[in-house]
Amino acid sequence: GEHSFIVDLRSPSTLGKSAKAAVHSTTPRIYLKAAWPSCEGMDMEPAQDLQEKVQEYEAFVENVLKADLERAEQAKIKLQEQLREWQDLDCKLAELDKSGQKTLNLQVDVGDEVFCSALVPDTSSVFISIGLGFNVEARLPEAPRIIALQKNVCAAKIDAAQEQVTRIRTHLQTTQEALALLVSLGAAA
Repeated sequence: GEHSFIVDLRSPSTLGKSAKAAVHSTTPRIYLKAAWPSCEGMDMEPAQDLQEKVQEYEAFVENVLKADLERAEQAKIKLQEQLREWQDLDCKLAELDKSGQKTLNLQVDVGDEVFCSALVPDTSSVFISIGLGFNVEARLPEAPRIIALQKNVCAAKIDAAQEQVTRIRTHLQTTQEALALLVSLGAAA
């Protein structure tokens, strides 16, 4: 038959605790139901089966969880850079509004870090890219309100990205703890 037991990943001292006792515990815990099938009719030893499972989980950690974590962290970094760009734009427009300058000479990046000179004949209104190829024309005093909305959206996306990073890290940690437990059970057997 199949032998099973409940393992509390936060407190290894509960090895062998019955499922009923584990469910009625008032302390929040994470449980893993571990089961080893009977070896009757199988060519593998239980230790080999356990080793295969350990290798399977290690591959999952390396190939899936760590890759997901890296992607999520990169997405968060990209969002933080976008927020900094919005903040920089806000400061530059505030300086432009404060200076009262009516024309502006700029160096414009036309691609691959190739720059050309540009003359802005009227600085009283600006076009703000708000995404999906849309630009909003705004008078210089109105621009900070639009930028504030974009900064709020960006900050909310950063919070969501941080939550995803935290979720993946928690999953990674839980999986690594389960792996360590499986390895220790295999060593004890």
